[in-house]
Amino acid sequence: MIIEGVEGEPRGPEHTRHGDTILRSLEQDLLVASRDSQLLLGNEAALVQMLDVLDGKLPALVDDDGQLASLLASESAGASIAVVAELARLPPDIAKPAAQIGVEFAYLGLGSEGLHAIASGSPEDMLAAAKIVELALAEAQDQLAKEKTKAMAGDDVFMGVAAIVGAHTGARLGTILKPKVDGGRLSIDVPISLGNSATVISMLGVMAAIAVPALQKYMRRAKTAEAKVALAMIFQATATYFTEEHTTAALALHGCPNDGRLSGEAGITPPLSVNCNEGPGGRCVPSEGGGGAGDYDVALWRDNPVWKALDYAQEQGHYFHYNFIWTNSSEGYGSCQFTIQAFADLDDDGVFSTFERSGAGDIEGVHAAVGIYIDRELE
Repeated sequence: MIIEGVEGEPRGPEHTRHGDTILRSLEQDLLVASRDSQLLLGNEAALVQMLDVLDGKLPALVDDDGQLASLLASESAGASIAVVAELARLPPDIAKPAAQIGVEFAYLGLGSEGLHAIASGSPEDMLAAAKIVELALAEAQDQLAKEKTKAMAGDDVFMGVAAIVGAHTGARLGTILKPKVDGGRLSIDVPISLGNSATVISMLGVMAAIAVPALQKYMRRAKTAEAKVALAMIFQATATYFTEEHTTAALALHGCPNDGRLSGEAGITPPLSVNCNEGPGGRCVPSEGGGGAGDYDVALWRDNPVWKALDYAQEQGHYFHYNFIWTNSSEGYGSCQFTIQAFADLDDDGVFSTFERSGAGDIEGVHAAVGIYIDRELE
């Protein structure tokens, strides 16, 4: 943060020096320094970088192709506070939620007419992102309406009034926060008055309390569609494999895909040690050799006898890790029992969702167990 028009020298114990400028400690890792009539606040790395910018040693805006400058220039007229960012340059903890829906650049401005936010990316990603926001807002409004009905049926007047206000506010925000998409830009405008700071703070608080959790929940639910589709595909591949004859020592002619053993498992692919949340868009990425964040070697599919028998592999970015467990018979026509598993840490908290589909095959065909077993669907 740079504050203009501040006279005098900041107080506090000396932390370090950068050239002739003293960086003083305020508390923990928050430091302060002054340069002419400017007061600089931030951690040590930020202050050093700001001082280098002021001294002309660094460019004022890291902007390789001019997109950040263009975004700032075209949208910041009349703004009291304006922020532009390239998501790839931000710390992962900050950038991850937006990057997962395809945001490349972002702008946030607060001015006399309210809050103005823009997300920039490919037209396809921005249309998809707008849909996610709209569905998340609809889900939040639905939840608030249910809470209102529940509260009004009780005898707690305070809770009833709070639920009514919450439902009304949610419905209003659902209209206000509806995103607009123009090509590769998604924008949201919130008309709040800067003259009333309490209104600004309360509106931002309500937006965060209602819209953000609903958006995160919907994003996690959208990710689970991958697992359901994959389980269906692997199940069908298992049925196809079972109906064909396979000559394997010690096994019957018909059975589940295997590695030559009567029972076993393919092994979770990719291993759970590969953190999909660290990959681009929060996905694991199969590649030749792997090595990057969220990357792993595609040979884990290609060289695994079970996945090879199923003719199954994830070829694009994906959220889930997969496993196949089987038990075959060794005599007669052949029979097998199998379970297909999918695991994902949808919000990078170390807790995994589990999806399982089981089935069995015998001379009468391959039959599925009823439904899909799901544990901690959205964690």
